[in-house]
Amino acid sequence: MAVVEEAEREALTPPASRRRRSFRPRYPSWLTGPSFVYYVLFFLGPMAILVAFSLATQLGFGSLKYGFDISQFRQVAGSLYVTIFVRTLVMASVGSLLTIAVGYPLAYWMARYLTTYKMLALLLLIVPFWTSFLIRTYALKIILDPHGYLAKDLGINILYTKYAVAVGLVYNYLPLFILPVFASLERMDWSLIEAATDLAITLMVVLSVFVVVYIWFARKEERFGG
Repeated sequence: MAVVEEAEREALTPPASRRRRSFRPRYPSWLTGPSFVYYVLFFLGPMAILVAFSLATQLGFGSLKYGFDISQFRQVAGSLYVTIFVRTLVMASVGSLLTIAVGYPLAYWMARYLTTYKMLALLLLIVPFWTSFLIRTYALKIILDPHGYLAKDLGINILYTKYAVAVGLVYNYLPLFILPVFASLERMDWSLIEAATDLAITLMVVLSVFVVVYIWFARKEERFGG
């Protein structure tokens, strides 16, 4: 009876006076202090210095006069910088498309067909991350050297060209694409693929199955991070 009476009193109590239960963890706000100080010193501080430099006037070599001069920003609309921006966007787009074209089939092959040597393939994919990005780029420069084996024996002399930039983009960012896509495809129910393949009659249907089932399933892991 006591439990019933208590439940009735709780039901008659106005909602505003009831005590709301919250499952959110309660932490003191001062715990954010160290991270906030780090953020101010190593992110906002350097950004403020860059803004001050961009608004300063250069008097000579290594000499600046701080003020509010926006003449440097007018050069952004110049033909030189516009060309550089457009070229950068084109190379980034081409590099992304090439990375998808190379990485997606490889991730699919690793997730679908590799069994015994799957861990070895993952190890070979992760090992380059153990070295610096700069060292990997210089290693690719040595491989594409005009006096190297590729240039002399195979006639592939593309160093200091846009093709070398595309190869470098794919080489450096390919593991970043393959690993999340592989992790997504690894959790996939392949019986759905077999059922969709049984229903596929024409080439258009097969392509539709691939786009809907494969790419739609792994679209969240394909972002570079993109």
